[in-house]
Amino acid sequence: MSFGLSGCHNSGKTTLAKAIADAAGIPFFETKTSELLAEIGISGVGVLDMESRFLAQDHLLNRFWEISQAHARPFISDRTPLDYIGYMLAEVTMHNTSAELGARVDAFVERAINAAANTFMGIIIVDRLPGYDADLKRPPVNLAYQLEHQLLVRGASARLGNTDVFHIHTTSASERLDYALAAINESTMGMEKLRVQARHH
Repeated sequence: MSFGLSGCHNSGKTTLAKAIADAAGIPFFETKTSELLAEIGISGVGVLDMESRFLAQDHLLNRFWEISQAHARPFISDRTPLDYIGYMLAEVTMHNTSAELGARVDAFVERAINAAANTFMGIIIVDRLPGYDADLKRPPVNLAYQLEHQLLVRGASARLGNTDVFHIHTTSASERLDYALAAINESTMGMEKLRVQARHH
């Protein structure tokens, strides 16, 4: 099983995932959201109606599953299906989602939770960082939207069952790496204990 980082944009997931990969000697699995959305002609930083948002997140989830299942394991990923849940649900309102689309979103959330649970031994949720270098390839600065996404990810993580979930609140790069490595070690040791117990039964 592998490990993934979750959090809103501007939470340093990719930078931290690369540092973990280097320190732990495990492959880094970069999700490359912009490239995957380009496959269906959608820009990740554009304004999307709900149908387009659904198509975008559904495509990202499907491609994540395909690519992650073929990837060498274990790996560390800079995104998990919990993020797709966050970005999907952050756009849902009472009035912009029909009953039919609402049912599709509900089914999407269940698929995303199952994909996360079946891919990751542990998921590390990281808080947003205080600084943000905006450019045309990244979403605009919006602290409220980042907070909404963060809370949705945390809520979704409560439904993961046996997947270990950790939270990083510090903004220090070195402390983040130390905490992430400790979390991975704790999760791995816990799994090893379960294997030993199983062999003795």
